Amino acid sequence: MKKIISTGLAVAAALSLVGCGGGSSSAPQSGIGYYEDAAIEGVHYQCGNKSGETGADGRFEYQIGKGCTFSIGKTTLGGRPAAVFGGGKVHIQETNKGVLILLAGFDLDADPRNGFQIDIDAAKAAMGDKELDMDEGIDAATRDGLIEDYENEAGDKYKSRDGIDYEALDTHLQDRLKGFLGGKTFYLVRKGVLKKAVFNSDLTLSELYICGGGEKESSESHFENGNRLVFEDGSYLKVKLAKEKYILIQVKEANGHKHYTRLYTKKSDAEAFLKELEDKENGGGQTSGPITQVQLTAALINKHLYRAKKDCNSQMILQELDIKKETVSYLENGVKEFDSASFTISGPVMDIPVGKIDVKLKAIEITKTYIKFIETEYGEHTKTDTQVWYYNKADAQAHPKVKECHGGGATGGAGAISGCHMDGKKLVVDEGKTCSLGGHTAVCENGKIKIDNTFTAGNVANIYGYQFSCSK
Repeated sequence: MKKIISTGLAVAAALSLVGCGGGSSSAPQSGIGYYEDAAIEGVHYQCGNKSGETGADGRFEYQIGKGCTFSIGKTTLGGRPAAVFGGGKVHIQETNKGVLILLAGFDLDADPRNGFQIDIDAAKAAMGDKELDMDEGIDAATRDGLIEDYENEAGDKYKSRDGIDYEALDTHLQDRLKGFLGGKTFYLVRKGVLKKAVFNSDLTLSELYICGGGEKESSESHFENGNRLVFEDGSYLKVKLAKEKYILIQVKEANGHKHYTRLYTKKSDAEAFLKELEDKENGGGQTSGPITQVQLTAALINKHLYRAKKDCNSQMILQELDIKKETVSYLENGVKEFDSASFTISGPVMDIPVGKIDVKLKAIEITKTYIKFIETEYGEHTKTDTQVWYYNKADAQAHPKVKECHGGGATGGAGAISGCHMDGKKLVVDEGKTCSLGGHTAVCENGKIKIDNTFTAGNVANIYGYQFSCSK
C-alpha cells in the first residue's frame, strides 16, 4: 500500500529534518534521501555503493560524498552531484516536466497528489533497451507508446484512465511550490551579499532586500509549466532539493544564465554560509593571491569608500565612492561629480562607465581597513595608478596621496602648459587647443571639453581630481 504524503507534511519534513547516526564516535558513511515530486516509489537509484529501488515515500540510501542517479531500465531520469550528499536527510525534488509526465503515465492509481507508485518490473519491460535522453525530452508519440506498453505489463494493478490529466498534474506541482515557498521568508547569499526574500502566500508577489539596508526589489510572479515560478523580467526559479537548513533552488536569469541558490529559513545560517564563503576565498581578514569576484563584491557592495589627495597647491581633496547594489556615486570635497552610475564586477575588476568613458579599477589587495586598486584602463588609455580607498574617512585623511608636481606649468601659478593654464585649481584649456595632465588629454572644441577623445556634457569635466574647463 502506498503511503500518502500531503503537500504540507512533505514540506514540514523537508524543513524540519534531524541528523542521522547513533552514539558511535565514527562518522556515518551513508545517509537517507527521498526522491520526490510527491513520493516517487519504485525507481532504481545508484548512489555510490548504495543501490536499489526507491521505497515508500521515495526513500533511498546514499553513500556520503558520492552522487546519485535515478533510472528506469537504461534510461536515466535525473541525478544530483556528490556535493548534495554530505550527510543527514536530503529531499530531492524532480523538476523535469518530461520525467514527471512519464511518471504520471506510469503511476498505478493515476493520482499525482499522493505520489507516484511505479511497478518497476512492468516499467523495465516497457522501456526495454531504450536509452532515452530525458533532458532533451521525448516526443508525445514515444511517451504514449511507453505508457501503453507499461499498462499491458502492469495488468490489473494499473488503473485505467483517459490519458494524463495535465491540469491536475500542473495544479499538484503548483501546490508543491506553494508549500515550499508560499508565505515564507528566506535568507540567501548572492554575489557575496546577504539578502532577504519574502514570498506571499499564493506566490503572486515576491520581494528581495539587501540585509542591512538598500533598496527593495518587488516583482509580480506567476506559474509556468507547473513547476516554475516566473518573474516579471522573464527569470524563473525551480526547487531542486530540501535539506535541514535550506532549500536549494535553480534560478534562470533573464539573460539565460543559470545558477543555484540556497534559501535559508534562519538568517544566522545564511550569515554562517556567507562567512564560510568569505573564509574560503580569502582565509579571513586579508586577501592573499588573486582577488576573486566574490571577494571584491563583498568588499564593495553597500560600502562608502574614501581617498585623500593633495594637489600641487598642497590643498586636500577628499574623494568618495558611495557604492550601492548596482550603482556608484563619486563625490569630490562633498560635491557629486557623477551620481548613480552603473557598474559591473568581473573577477578582480570594477568597471564604471562614466559618460562614454569606461574606468576600470583592478583590485590587488583587500583588508578590513582599505581596498587597493590599480587603475588599469581609462577610456582608450591604459595606465598604472595605484589607488588606496579606505572604509574610514579619518584613515584616508591620515594617508593622503601627494601629487607629484613638476615645474613650469601645473604648479599652482598661472604658468602655461602647451595650450592651457592653471586658474586656481582649474585647468583651463584654450579654444581649439590640446592639453595633457595626469595621463589624460583635454581638447576644447566649440566651447565643449573633450576628454581622451570623448566629449563631456558641458564645458567643465572633473576626472578623479583633475578639473578641465574650456576658456571663455
